[in-house]
Amino acid sequence: MMRLSRAGKGLVVLSIAISFYEIYTAENKVSETGRQLPINGAGIAGEAAGGWLG
Repeated sequence: MMRLSRAGKGLVVLSIAISFYEIYTAENKVSETGRQLPINGAGIAGEAAGGWLG
């Protein structure tokens, strides 16, 4: 279980890093930021819900 917890946290960090890259390379940074926020929010909420249930 400890490994899964670490892996989940690592995936969140990786997801945020990819989002920063996507925003950095986008032509319209404001639009891309608006697109990335709900994606990461849903990922973090899903991880929290999974941790709460598990």
